[in-house]
Amino acid sequence: MGESVFDSSIPPGSGAPYHLHTDADEIIFVVSGMINITLNGEDRIAREGDTIFIPKHTSHGFKNVGLYAARLLFTSIRVVLNDFFGGRNKG
Repeated sequence: MGESVFDSSIPPGSGAPYHLHTDADEIIFVVSGMINITLNGEDRIAREGDTIFIPKHTSHGFKNVGLYAARLLFTSIRVVLNDFFGGRNKG
């Protein structure tokens, strides 16, 4: 099991290009500001207080569409339950 948390300030007009993660789920929490996030080709707006869950293998990208910097918390979660339970979880 492993987690990483990043606190980022994203300037207006900036963001992350379309990409995907093969080994981890991702959670984005919008602390302040507004972003346009694209998930599997579908756009949506996320504002202050919104949380976006992005399962691994989901294509996504985002752009700050607000007038001010957006503050985002990124959490990356990689869980291998077999390892967590010492190989006892046989399904």
